[in-house]
Amino acid sequence: MNYLRVLFTSILLISASLNAFAQNKGTIEGEALDALNLSPLQNWTIEAVQGSSVVDVIVNSSGEFVFENLTTGLYNVRAISPSGQMQTLHEVLVRSSKPTFVSLLVETVTSLEEVAVRADAFHRTPETPLSIKNINRSEMMRMPG
Repeated sequence: MNYLRVLFTSILLISASLNAFAQNKGTIEGEALDALNLSPLQNWTIEAVQGSSVVDVIVNSSGEFVFENLTTGLYNVRAISPSGQMQTLHEVLVRSSKPTFVSLLVETVTSLEEVAVRADAFHRTPETPLSIKNINRSEMMRMPG
């Protein structure tokens, strides 16, 4: 009987110590795409920020990126272009049980030298919906309901 008690206690202590040494690490997998045409954002830098620690990777040619061995918790994920444009996705949860997938759709900025705006005169089409038509009092009195 004493032998079983010692065996049970030993197994319990060993299993408790294994949990103490378990690493709480997780992974963020994702893609960085242009929001306009869904083309991959090649050579952009993606940063995973948790407190004061920053980990960065470069987006590959197909727009994919992977962060491995991240401590579990909440991260802010930033996409930074080579020209300095930045977009942040806040509070991405990293778990040790399965990888977290992130899809970053970034609206890229285009600088123009000149913009020309031209407007045509407003004209009313016969398809104008009835909801914008003005109704006078006599028409309202004739309507049922």
